Amino acid sequence: MQSEADLRAVWEEYWDAHYADDRRARRLRAVATDYPVKRGIVVSYPDLLDAGMSERELRTRPDRTLGMGVETFESFVRDLDLDDVWDRSFDVMILHVDDLPGGFKPFDSNLMGHLNELVQLEVTIHGAPERISDLMEAAFVCTTGHVTRIHQPGRRRRDIGHCPECGDPVYLEERESLFAEIQRVQVSGDGFDRLTAILGGRRWKGLSLGEGDTGVINAVPRADFREDSTHGSAYLDVLHLEVEEDLPF
Repeated sequence: MQSEADLRAVWEEYWDAHYADDRRARRLRAVATDYPVKRGIVVSYPDLLDAGMSERELRTRPDRTLGMGVETFESFVRDLDLDDVWDRSFDVMILHVDDLPGGFKPFDSNLMGHLNELVQLEVTIHGAPERISDLMEAAFVCTTGHVTRIHQPGRRRRDIGHCPECGDPVYLEERESLFAEIQRVQVSGDGFDRLTAILGGRRWKGLSLGEGDTGVINAVPRADFREDSTHGSAYLDVLHLEVEEDLPF
């Protein structure tokens, strides 16, 4: 396993190289200043490997690996001395990993055997995507009027019971909170049927999905456990999707 210091060094080298490309630099600056309206950046898998990333590390520990990418992105953009950089955490930024090689992850039809790993899957789309809201930063307000903002990385809401300033009970104030539009769609593939795929962090402009379309997704299979149940609902946290007509073969 790569150490935290090694991961940080890889990402620092990656962002330096990323910013040296004018087109990529524009996107990086846009996220830095327009976040959370813009919160997704495409990350090249081969470029990460060139910067020293362990292939196994990215495959088996994508949350740890990509989490360090977000952490170093924040440090990087603050050192650029840009105007109007987002002044709070970038915790809900999403890194969309693309350019995975064919056969990236040997898949044995046991999706549960690959929970929280980065996989590449051939899928069939069922129905049109559904647009839903994604709570990114919750604003909790107490009766005294104190506002406490809590970023919401991941799919499970982070709550606070009482105001950290005065101890009074709090409630979620939607009008003060930050939301994004994401999409979800049902997909099936080898060994799984009708799983929800979450398309977050990008608007997926120009991507038209419909019944029976096929494509390839780079995703992290997850299971959402509610309360004290041992049964979790599986879903796919999609980082990249290409429909068949867009594939280069």
